[in-house]
Amino acid sequence: MKTLHAIFAIMLFMTCSANADVRKITFENKEGQDVDDLHVVFTRGETQWDNNAPGTTFTNVRHNNGNSDYNFWGVNIPPGATATLTFSSPGEIKIKEWWWTKGGNALKNGDQVGKTKKTDTGDSILAMNGPAAGNGLIRVTVDGQVEFFNTIPGMMPQQTIMAFANFIQTEFNMLGDPKVYIRPTSPQSLHLASNMVGDSTDQIKIEIIQMDLQTITPVISIRPSVLSLRSYFEGSLVPFINIMEGDYVNVTFRNPAPPFSILSTTTCYLDSTGAGEACTFGIPDGQPFFIQLNHRNSIETWSSNPVMFNAKQSFYNFTMTPNSAFGMNLKQVGNRFCTFSGDVNQDGTIDGTDVGLIDNDAYNFATGYLNTDLTGDETTDASDIAIAVNNAINFVSVIRP
Repeated sequence: MKTLHAIFAIMLFMTCSANADVRKITFENKEGQDVDDLHVVFTRGETQWDNNAPGTTFTNVRHNNGNSDYNFWGVNIPPGATATLTFSSPGEIKIKEWWWTKGGNALKNGDQVGKTKKTDTGDSILAMNGPAAGNGLIRVTVDGQVEFFNTIPGMMPQQTIMAFANFIQTEFNMLGDPKVYIRPTSPQSLHLASNMVGDSTDQIKIEIIQMDLQTITPVISIRPSVLSLRSYFEGSLVPFINIMEGDYVNVTFRNPAPPFSILSTTTCYLDSTGAGEACTFGIPDGQPFFIQLNHRNSIETWSSNPVMFNAKQSFYNFTMTPNSAFGMNLKQVGNRFCTFSGDVNQDGTIDGTDVGLIDNDAYNFATGYLNTDLTGDETTDASDIAIAVNNAINFVSVIRP
């Protein structure tokens, strides 16, 4: 637990206000393969890249002044490695979306690797009403580092926010590269975001552990409810070894009663073991929901029964038994069960249209991150055709509640 002196807090708040338009962001490659291009789209067109900042990874960029899009190219980033860039803006720096590609140059984009990401979320904290009584306790977690802040007796809301900004700066930003982007949005509020951007939406948490009874401190927390999933794709699963090419799935949380309205949607990356975490907001503990999975070339698959969150956690495994999917709509490969591969056009049925699309790409020796590549080897060929043909013969289609 830490307490901070007001004079330092005031100095820090003034510094944050002056420099809150500068942010050093690290992007992590979690795609499982080399990439060499980074595409970043900001919410503001005034955001500028500082190519002279220390530690910048890329030196080549395609960008038109006034536009919010940046395309960096020409530096190989292996799996698990990172790229770091510094940006400035007269207002809040926030990423709208970003993605990796491979093979781009000064004239063209490369082939996209993985899916477009929208994970640059943040957390806002607001202090209101009278002076702090001294019994407020806030827990802050950033990239695994956990610290506690307690309010200082007698401080007004504006002073509490100043002290909290100082606390964040001292605990997370003083050693090496800053972990947290601090943006005062009013004298009584702060917006915070992690400077590490990867696939996770859980980079920073602010939690009220003990409420200061004289200070209302609403927190718009990014801490989501987490559905831990396991699911395999038929086309890329290696039998009995039970590993596959990792890829993204869209996860839809559905009301368990007709007409099964959408409660929430998100994107989840399933790794080589089929495991992933789908994060969502606004679904309370105890609220039942069906799980709907949609993958770029697999048949839409639903959980056999509704599940629910308990303490913001839930678990579901589609791989151990066919009964885990609604209508037992899974394919056995080796000793595991998978979603059917081959629905290239995502119309809910694997048929001649899908086979034709795969055959056309195979004839043209198409390569890259393609819907027609069922095996995940970045080449569309006869092996992909065979999978789709077999499922088309068996009239495989979606089964919903």
